[in-house]
Amino acid sequence: MNRYLTAGSLRPLRVGTAQCAVPTKIGGEAFKNEIASSRICQTRVPRNDELGFTLIEVLITVAVVSTAVVFILRSFTTLFAATKFSQDMTFACFLAEDKLGEIELRYKDPSVSPLEIEGTQDIGTRHFSWRYQAVDPGLTNLKRIDFECLWKENAKEKEHSLDLSAYLASS
Repeated sequence: MNRYLTAGSLRPLRVGTAQCAVPTKIGGEAFKNEIASSRICQTRVPRNDELGFTLIEVLITVAVVSTAVVFILRSFTTLFAATKFSQDMTFACFLAEDKLGEIELRYKDPSVSPLEIEGTQDIGTRHFSWRYQAVDPGLTNLKRIDFECLWKENAKEKEHSLDLSAYLASS
């Protein structure tokens, strides 16, 4: 059965997915093209079995979206870990700068008691341990200070370190 609208002396003319009513008494290809582009054309109404998505389309969409979500979440996790490591490295640099300033003060002023060679300090949620060693590089009035700062990640217990050297001119 034809599901397209026809009336009276009109016969159906199919143009793409549109159904147009064309008078049967007036012929000619130009007239048919004019009628096909006019407002007389009615769009085809889909049948009930053509509505919606198929199961395979839905499954493919779910697979693509879930894969994208996994990659996005993994990138956020990596981003947060890198941010935390950067924060810890910044804290270690601040600690090293502070301790090297104290070491410099103690080397220049002999009346100040000497600084411990190693120690610990809590900054934020991290526990940092540090140590230094004064080395004579063989140059007059110059000391090399080797400083090491260590800390562990909470979750993985992976140990990180910051090692740096500074030179002090002695008086």
